[in-house]
Amino acid sequence: MAPGYTNIVDKGITEYYIHHNTALLETGMKKENEVITFKADKDLLEAMNGITNRSAFIRQAILAALDNTCPVCGGIGVLTPNQRTHWAEFTAHHHMEKCQTCSEMHVVCDADSGTK
Repeated sequence: MAPGYTNIVDKGITEYYIHHNTALLETGMKKENEVITFKADKDLLEAMNGITNRSAFIRQAILAALDNTCPVCGGIGVLTPNQRTHWAEFTAHHHMEKCQTCSEMHVVCDADSGTK
């Protein structure tokens, strides 16, 4: 039974959660899991059809995406004016170069390569 409530049904489930979450904040306890919802269009739902554990799949996809985000913009694709200033300072001594092995672009320090 929830602390402070003798009957959850009498208080209502919404009130229970408000009370419970407030109690967690007041005691400094952390929730282990939190439910996050999002909208999915028809095409996404069809693409996910047949995935037995959608929650695990979505968690893994989000973690993979977060692991591959740009360290400068945080994955949004746009630099703030301050980030742009820092990037300009950085690129004064670095340049982009295509890797001869994998053909991907990467940053090269001019001090190491003797260029620019």
